[in-house]
Amino acid sequence: MCAGWVGCHGSDLLALRLAAARGIIDGTELDINRITDASVALFSSGADAADHGLRDIDTPGVRACEAMNKIADRRSDTTTLE
Repeated sequence: MCAGWVGCHGSDLLALRLAAARGIIDGTELDINRITDASVALFSSGADAADHGLRDIDTPGVRACEAMNKIADRRSDTTTLE
């Protein structure tokens, strides 16, 4: 689970409540993921986080390209960037 996602939305997340109800995660795991490290800043909303995540989508940096190519090298359903 993404700590930022859990930290931003907290116990209101339907996905977390359903996962706990279905036994996919237990209460202990749910509580651990609600605790966030105060030294790590969280986005104020999911929209802000999404905007940040999409910021460089059209012109990814070197590290992002390397990561994408690494994934593409391991999967037959993707291609590498040129």
